[in-house]
Amino acid sequence: HKRILYGSGGSLESQGERNGKPLTLWRMGSEAISDGRILDFAPDYRLSPLASQLFGGERVWRYDMPFDEADWRLIALEHHEFASCIATRAAPEVTGEIGRRALAIVYALFESGKLGRPVGITEVEQGKVDAYQREIDAHLQLA
Repeated sequence: HKRILYGSGGSLESQGERNGKPLTLWRMGSEAISDGRILDFAPDYRLSPLASQLFGGERVWRYDMPFDEADWRLIALEHHEFASCIATRAAPEVTGEIGRRALAIVYALFESGKLGRPVGITEVEQGKVDAYQREIDAHLQLA
């Protein structure tokens, strides 16, 4: 459940999702940073007022709560944004199109593994490739 993003100047390591554990920043030629100093690398980072209230501050770098509780709070933020967008006619931070494309990227990997060939994102978005998803849909009686 560890995630690592690699870049030209180092890497950023996450200890999983929605668990509040701190990130670790590994920079070439420097010591690892996994405490509040990590915020020095994101000076403009601020949580929204509601997120600040739910997670304990405007510039939190970690939190201590069970996965389910963190998940509920994140879902509450999503619902709040959705309702606010409806009420104000504002565009959401992540549109349906962006969300669909993000999922298509992940599912293109699954479909590629199932088919044993490269699969394009557009193929998944357009429903032209669905061997992996078809099994799930059949099991759930959606197809």
